[in-house]
Amino acid sequence: MDACTILIKSHVYDVLAYTDNSLIMWQASNRRGIERTDHTVSNLLDKWCEENKMTVAPTKSEVMIFTRTGSPRLKREPMIEIVYKIVPVVR
Repeated sequence: MDACTILIKSHVYDVLAYTDNSLIMWQASNRRGIERTDHTVSNLLDKWCEENKMTVAPTKSEVMIFTRTGSPRLKREPMIEIVYKIVPVVR
């Protein structure tokens, strides 16, 4: 996972990975920025998994949004995808 972590870290705030669990953190000022970063990271992750014969389980994935004010100021929640499936936003 080190090669994947290094590749993704160039596009996000931080990546924490341990065995089969990972946490990818990024910051954006709006929903479009969140979705654009997700698209980039998701493509990198998909490519790395394919090259290394691994898969990501979108059903075991969740998105959590943190803000400085405690509540997101978004008209709608961002659509985060992993392996072409929408990942739920949890609170």
